[in-house]
Amino acid sequence: MKRLAMALAISLVPGLCQTPPSLEAKAGKPAFLKLKPLKEKQIDAVTAQAAQPRAEGTHRPIEVRSLDKGTWKKLSGGVNIWRLGIESPGAAGLRVHFSGFDAGAGKLWLHAQAGQGKPEVAGPYSGKGPYKDGDFWSDVVFSSSIIIEYQPAGSARKVPFRIPEISHLIRR
Repeated sequence: MKRLAMALAISLVPGLCQTPPSLEAKAGKPAFLKLKPLKEKQIDAVTAQAAQPRAEGTHRPIEVRSLDKGTWKKLSGGVNIWRLGIESPGAAGLRVHFSGFDAGAGKLWLHAQAGQGKPEVAGPYSGKGPYKDGDFWSDVVFSSSIIIEYQPAGSARKVPFRIPEISHLIRR
């Protein structure tokens, strides 16, 4: 609970939420990791166990090699970014579990694909994350598909984190 309160406080501090570089550059869609839709039986099992109907969800494992689907892109001005989209059909929102996170002065954002209006953005996250231990859950992005965007501080071409799972939020 303490970690959740801290994450919410960090996400609400003015100036910490910056626009990801790819949205500024209108870089288009990255490669997407598309998960299979949850079966109705899986959704029913989650809702049957939920203590509060508005806080339902399930964790979905992400294969280690899935990060290999992310792509590097050089934006105008020489900014390098790595992006990967994750789609979990039927989700009301998504959270991402990061482990081994060590971005140093680099920055990582999560956001919904740009469309009408300003997209919802979580981050930036940097260093070893909000708890300084390399392990954390991102804020929620209320969309069934998100883009994870990493901007290294230097010329690094390797992502400094793992994604063992996501949280698929279900609205009933």
